Amino acid sequence: MAQAVAARLETRLRTVYGPEWLQAVNGKQLAAGRPPAADLSDYDLCLAVLAYDPACDQWADDEWRRQAKDLLAMAESAARGKRVSAWDANRAVLTAHRFAAWDSTLGPAWTRAADDWRRLARRLVDAKEWDQATEATSRWLQVDPASEQARDLYVHSLFMGGRHEAVVTVLVDHSWTESAAIDRKWRARRLMTAARSLSRLARHAEAVATATRVLQLDESLSDAWRIQARSLLQLGQFEGAIASARRALRDDSQQFDAWSTLVDALHEAGRPDDALTTVEEWIAAVPEPGAWERKAEILMAMGRYQEARQAAELLVTLEPDSQGARGLAALACSRCKDISTTLAHAERWIEIGPDPTLAEQELRSFRLCIVERRMDDATAALERLVRSMNARAPWAPAAQDDEPPRPVGDDGQ
Repeated sequence: MAQAVAARLETRLRTVYGPEWLQAVNGKQLAAGRPPAADLSDYDLCLAVLAYDPACDQWADDEWRRQAKDLLAMAESAARGKRVSAWDANRAVLTAHRFAAWDSTLGPAWTRAADDWRRLARRLVDAKEWDQATEATSRWLQVDPASEQARDLYVHSLFMGGRHEAVVTVLVDHSWTESAAIDRKWRARRLMTAARSLSRLARHAEAVATATRVLQLDESLSDAWRIQARSLLQLGQFEGAIASARRALRDDSQQFDAWSTLVDALHEAGRPDDALTTVEEWIAAVPEPGAWERKAEILMAMGRYQEARQAAELLVTLEPDSQGARGLAALACSRCKDISTTLAHAERWIEIGPDPTLAEQELRSFRLCIVERRMDDATAALERLVRSMNARAPWAPAAQDDEPPRPVGDDGQ
């Protein structure tokens, strides 16, 4: 890199400082706490001059100078023994390649870097390095701000990195969903990502409104019904949630989140029998652990403890090492007055961990009460034990929110 830049940089320094240019720049180096050098083939001197020396003002554009500062900081960090990350190494190589392509106008060489950033961004997305992918796509956008593919990959990286406020800001506040360069279906997919982020941020009224816009633009994006149903449930609009969840399931009967939302909305609406019937339909369509979990919970809430126990025990056979399953089974067995089975589930729950301290204390208290024949105290200790198990291992799994589809126009190259 220093070899590529040195000749042109020396010409500039001779023009500004005259024949004593090296003495002038070394004086500035010493004043900044950097060692002097014999010539510009020393990359530290070369980068420092390009980054900071006033001779480069109005000669090298701001982006080139910022890149020189960035490269210099990485070199100094490595010299101090700090480990260089794979991301920094990739970034340094790309920057050095751009400097090697430097010509007298500087700007065109920087513009040609768009393909470099595009390729790096896509590699980082494939590697699920979301923070680095966000940085790379932002650099891509700096050199090619009109690229809709860069915008999509940037939003995708933000979303997968959990930066949902930023997703909403660029898509909604910056009006990326209204770009004239994208068609109706493309706009719908961007709005779908915004709806997902709004839901994650618990901005449910906005999520519902955005999902409605998605469906107006492209009815084939059935996930919008699922997002809408979940947010309506959180807003307490149970009948709307029921209708949206049923609509989502009409397009895809395998959606865990739609089934879960439908069952919860029916239960919250005071329709436990309908909720139980729906769980049976769910089990028939997709016999997954989450369905049996919901069935056990609903039966517990209805006071049908023997049936709840059967569902919970079946759940344990499906997920024997799940704290949630063990906790639910222990609760159902305790309601059925089956102390030995309750204890068996409790002991396994403690083995699974990860933080069984409180449960262990309650288990010891229960056993002491049994030895001392203090049966009322034993019953209370068992209740506390089961309660502590379920408090630490929530029954309901987190709602599924699938990864957004790969951005439009992203060929992965």
